[in-house]
Amino acid sequence: MHPHNEPLDAPNLPDFGDRGAVMEWAESWVANNQPSILHELENVELAHRLRFENDYGRGIQQYYVEFGALVDAVDDVNFAERDHWPPFRYVQFVLVAKNLGSLHSAMDRLSRGFYQDALSLTRSSYDAWLRLVFISCYPDDPYAALMHRTPKGTPSFNATDLVRVQLRLDWLSKYRIMSAFAHGNSVDALQSLQAAIERSGDPERFGLQQSYDVSRIELVYPFLEFLVLAYLRFVVERLLAPHKARTPGVHHRAEESIAFIRHKFADHPKPYWHATMTDLDYVFELLAAADRGDDWRAIRNTRPEVSDDTP
Repeated sequence: MHPHNEPLDAPNLPDFGDRGAVMEWAESWVANNQPSILHELENVELAHRLRFENDYGRGIQQYYVEFGALVDAVDDVNFAERDHWPPFRYVQFVLVAKNLGSLHSAMDRLSRGFYQDALSLTRSSYDAWLRLVFISCYPDDPYAALMHRTPKGTPSFNATDLVRVQLRLDWLSKYRIMSAFAHGNSVDALQSLQAAIERSGDPERFGLQQSYDVSRIELVYPFLEFLVLAYLRFVVERLLAPHKARTPGVHHRAEESIAFIRHKFADHPKPYWHATMTDLDYVFELLAAADRGDDWRAIRNTRPEVSDDTP
């Protein structure tokens, strides 16, 4: 018999009907089978983080100042006068607060080389921000943005429909990029399969792997900056205004962060992000109208419809 066809030794398993034997076996099993991959991953993550900080240290520091300004501004809302708030505003406030962690985690995963995780987290934060917009547009039942029930006349929340149809924003590519990595990491899988079919490069040894990928870093990072800006503007313009910040400097730091992020996008090499800043101004103009009780659709109708064949 060929050695590769020899039967494998039977696994060493306990009597699973004997709880004590199972617990004793499990302790021994874990002690004797410590995976080396955990230690290896720690080293790989550390090496990635050090290189990431070396290459993008200034931008990372700026991001955390901006993110810190967002966290402080949200905390300040807790102490703002809210008696005049309509019911839907409380839902928006809680939704903002509960999504701060994703923005922090996304940068952490990016710094460690887990690009798929980082993009999935940005997608979650982007989806939540769109729900904030949806609530202002359809305030009669703000919980409709969080659950699958909607009052008569209110559409169910659908991110793609809200962006393309109701707001007439050509932002589909944002969602497609984030979703491609969130849905089974199909992008990386297809790239590996194509390389294998075309026999390009060295054969890939498949498994849990990480590598430093500048293209992935520079794909994720603008999304994170955009989301911090979008959340900051919502907190400052819709939640805090016209209140004075309780903590000295909170409002100023938030406004400075907004202005600085806008400046960075104005200087971005891709015109796509210049257009996105204009779109964001339009969204906040629409939100202000909706919150005043004006017809936000009148503002929306000044924009052309986004056709199905728009890239």
